[in-house]
Amino acid sequence: MFRAKCTSVLTGSVLAVVMVLLACPHVVAGPATDRLRELFASVDAVLADPKVQEDPREGVARIQRLVTDLADVGAAATAALGQEWHALTLAERQEFINLFAELLERAYVGRLAGTARVIDGVKVTYRREILAGDEVTVSTALGAKHGGDVVVEYRMANRHGRWLVWDVVLDGVSTVENYHAQFKRLLRQRSYAEVVSLLRAKLTEVSLMFARAEPRAP
Repeated sequence: MFRAKCTSVLTGSVLAVVMVLLACPHVVAGPATDRLRELFASVDAVLADPKVQEDPREGVARIQRLVTDLADVGAAATAALGQEWHALTLAERQEFINLFAELLERAYVGRLAGTARVIDGVKVTYRREILAGDEVTVSTALGAKHGGDVVVEYRMANRHGRWLVWDVVLDGVSTVENYHAQFKRLLRQRSYAEVVSLLRAKLTEVSLMFARAEPRAP
């Protein structure tokens, strides 16, 4: 999902999709921004691994684990499901969190990949960090495919001394709020169990798409 050297380009593979989440030169400072930088440095090390160059799917799996460590999936899942969350058992909540974690990661990659410029390299600049109590928004600018910049904001919360991302806003559109609207609409027409089945089916479909990806030609 990321690449620390903005002049490097990986095309023709899943890593070309993944790398668009990379952040580059330091512009602002703050503990939440520093937390993101730590992630980007770890991801850059993954992408520099020769094994990943040969098999991009290994890189995707390793990067997803890094992202999971940074994400506050529980908060994101609660906000996305809304009132229905309170009616779930503990087992159902954990099941939904696990499913939503994978959905969120895939959506994050897909939305940015559809917008970011990867052919000529990716340039991401930190713009500002806005602190409000135990939450902060880190704003970045991502070079877009058709010129100009796409504003990407990371909404983060301090959980027991660790800054975690619970939402990503792309050009003013919140990923979590977008899913909340979808779940709310579906739950008017279907039961919770049916919605979960649809979610599993969607994830299976996306997983097959990733599985078909071929390693980059030498």
